Amino acid sequence: MAVTACIFLFGCSLSDNNRVVFDSAAFDRARAAWEAQGITCYTFEVDDFRGGAPMSPLYRVIVRNGKIADVELLYKDQWSEEMNTEFISDILERGFTDIPAVFDWIQAVYDGVRGRNIERGSSFHINVTYNADYHFPESVNTSWRTRRPLNGGWSYIIISNFRLIEN
Repeated sequence: MAVTACIFLFGCSLSDNNRVVFDSAAFDRARAAWEAQGITCYTFEVDDFRGGAPMSPLYRVIVRNGKIADVELLYKDQWSEEMNTEFISDILERGFTDIPAVFDWIQAVYDGVRGRNIERGSSFHINVTYNADYHFPESVNTSWRTRRPLNGGWSYIIISNFRLIEN
């Protein structure tokens, strides 16, 4: 996923980590608030863009009793059955299969770049907006820029249509 690309871009570097911009206090508060609610049955949709191109179709996740119950591709008629099967498999293995997985992914991105020295003139930003009612990440925007001309990128994840459901 984007973690690998982010870590690769900053693999060789020179200076301190003050070029990583992330509000970890807000992240910790939102995660604690999410966990305190004890929500275990819900559904949400995911759209994943990286570098301006959709990397995946919009999909819906259904979580029951804290475990993924189903993943539905919302635009599955655009791809072959084999591609749909591969994509569902990829979601189940590495995707955003529940809200804790979204929090885990953000933490992994942050830990991955925080543990590296980012060269002078470069920066890495993780911007997260949180749902005011349920405190889950509604959007995650990661962007990076290096001091080399035209070298950088971004990814954007959107979580939408979150609903509580019956068990």
